[in-house]
Amino acid sequence: MVADGVKAKMLADAGMLVFVGLRASKHTPPAEHGHVAVVVAGSLSQAKYPTAYWGSLGGSPGRAQTLNCAWKAVDLDNVHYAAKSI
Repeated sequence: MVADGVKAKMLADAGMLVFVGLRASKHTPPAEHGHVAVVVAGSLSQAKYPTAYWGSLGGSPGRAQTLNCAWKAVDLDNVHYAAKSI
């Protein structure tokens, strides 16, 4: 597990595989599906949301955008980060 987006960015910049996600039941309001993204090397938005890629069911995927574009503002600080050496 990774503490926050700043640490997730640092690990992605260092070449680690970094995921971020939020269960469907934890969205506001609860969603039908959860959401995941892959954090990549890049900038931070608002000094805490890293750059990532994600897909979308029925929406627009994100490509090299910061995570504040992937989740509603109310959910952003509830996401969970994890990293693995590759």
